[in-house]
Amino acid sequence: MKKRLSLFLLTVLMATVLAACGESTATNVPAVATTTTGAATTVANAGATTTGAATTAMVATTTAAVATTTTAATTLAAQAVTATTEDTGVFPATPLPPLPANAKKGGTLTLDIGGPLPVNLPAAVGTQDVASNYFSVNQLFWEPGLLSFNYYSLRWELGMAKDVKVDSTGKVFTFTLRNDLKWSDGSPITVDDLQYTYDNISKPNPANPAAQYAGLDALKQVASYKADAATSTIVVTMNDVYARDVAYYAMGFSPAPKKVWQGKPFFDPVANPELKKPSVVSGPYMIESYDPNTQGVLVANPNWFRGRANFDKIILKPISPNLMIDSLRTNQADASFTYMPPAQYNEVKANPNLNIYDWYPAIVNYRYLVFNTTKPPFDNKSLRQAIIYATDRKTLIQLAENGRAVPQYDFVNENSPFYNSDVNHYDVNLDTAKKVLTDAGYTFQGTTLLGKDGQPLKFTMSYDNADPPGKLIVTYLQAQLKKLGIEVAVEGKESQSYLIGLVTKKYDVGTGITGGTLTTDPDSAKLFFTKAGLYNVAGYVVPRLEEIFASGSHELDNAKRKLLYGEAQKILTEDLPSATLYAQINYIAASKKLGGITTSKGAIINQNNAVATWYFTQ
Repeated sequence: MKKRLSLFLLTVLMATVLAACGESTATNVPAVATTTTGAATTVANAGATTTGAATTAMVATTTAAVATTTTAATTLAAQAVTATTEDTGVFPATPLPPLPANAKKGGTLTLDIGGPLPVNLPAAVGTQDVASNYFSVNQLFWEPGLLSFNYYSLRWELGMAKDVKVDSTGKVFTFTLRNDLKWSDGSPITVDDLQYTYDNISKPNPANPAAQYAGLDALKQVASYKADAATSTIVVTMNDVYARDVAYYAMGFSPAPKKVWQGKPFFDPVANPELKKPSVVSGPYMIESYDPNTQGVLVANPNWFRGRANFDKIILKPISPNLMIDSLRTNQADASFTYMPPAQYNEVKANPNLNIYDWYPAIVNYRYLVFNTTKPPFDNKSLRQAIIYATDRKTLIQLAENGRAVPQYDFVNENSPFYNSDVNHYDVNLDTAKKVLTDAGYTFQGTTLLGKDGQPLKFTMSYDNADPPGKLIVTYLQAQLKKLGIEVAVEGKESQSYLIGLVTKKYDVGTGITGGTLTTDPDSAKLFFTKAGLYNVAGYVVPRLEEIFASGSHELDNAKRKLLYGEAQKILTEDLPSATLYAQINYIAASKKLGGITTSKGAIINQNNAVATWYFTQ
């Protein structure tokens, strides 16, 4: 599965919904076996020939073993770990854990999904088909590709590939496909399917540029993608040496079945009904019936290579967030992927028949303010700094999120391995804000702040009408900035108009929410803070940042990459083209009769096939 880049524009509107999805707290450390062959480094999948859900094969360690211990109901298979090489950065696949003794096998799981139900495309094409819960549902149908990102260990693992080799240049990656892969109809998944999918998703859609494969820009880093049916290998040649996270992200996608899709357009859901209702899939569940406006019925895929998922059937029901509690309370649903309004959190928490699962992941959605640095007065960083010194993040969290968030200070989450703690937090202080302004040459006429032109400083803060927390944030800031002598107008806009205003730089200050990337790698931040960045709505360009992001994407040493991106965090928190305010805490609600639910460092609860090992206890 690939995250569509255009989803950023939607996360400005809807990422509070995405924040309701996530993964397991258990630290899942996979087994590793490495061998070196000539100039190429190979990482082999120690469990490549096993598919049973009960597989817990261990690999002897050559370094200190790392194991996990949690309750039997929530643990993923505890694994020992051995050293891997920096040349590949890929670990063997983690097997599904066995069900505990108290688990009931089979049954029907009913999930509330914020509606309408999304389209379930393997290649994630077409912004017209995006739904905020796309990634939650997509994982039930499709394997992520040759590799899979483990949201417990925050490392890349083998997926459909049983091994990977990297040549001495660092540009050529050779993947060998597992020999036990099958589509849901029982036919084999082959390298031809991957080649066919790549050939289609790597092409732009000139008829409708808004409806094209999400990772098209990343795929431009791939010089060639060649399948060899005789050896069941895929050879991917990059156009340069890239950091492993960057390279694996660029070459990753879920394949479509060539025999079913061939001759059908990849971008037209009318001419290609497979886009809206895929008949043959690769993941743990397949479609029995699917109506986005009423419900989807899924049945276990008997040919899933990881082993049969526990539930016989899953029913997906589109539902309004306001109706979610009633649905769970009356046993119409067993769990919800729907965003829970913060005000309802305590009500669910107090219900004796329901559990709340909440977590603060490394891959997180965060709230921000963005300044139009292309025009006065926001081309002056002192004004931007003063505004943030006047902002109390803790108050914002209570107002906008009912306390269900954590202060965040830059684009890298504190749980990320790339986090730099040595950045200015701009702790709220109105006196400091006033001093920053006067030191920069601003003056006060009584209680009114005068701009550099000698006129009272006035500007507009904009928000999307479909984003209630955004309105609360700008209204709070309107009152705070009045204490600095700044007159702020608050303006709500219809979603499309608001987005166009941001992209075309026809705004002063805006608010939104973004995040939900597929990995913890900070390379994707270049989309927001570099000259060529698709979403640099602040219009902010600094030569040193251009150098950092250019170097960081090619650096193989993660210690050096951390230093580079740490410097980027320092620059951005000093200059504040946009200011990160807080990160949302993810949470979902479920019946207490449902077991096996875990949370991880990811943003979606069923990443790494988690739903496949959920179960009923009664």
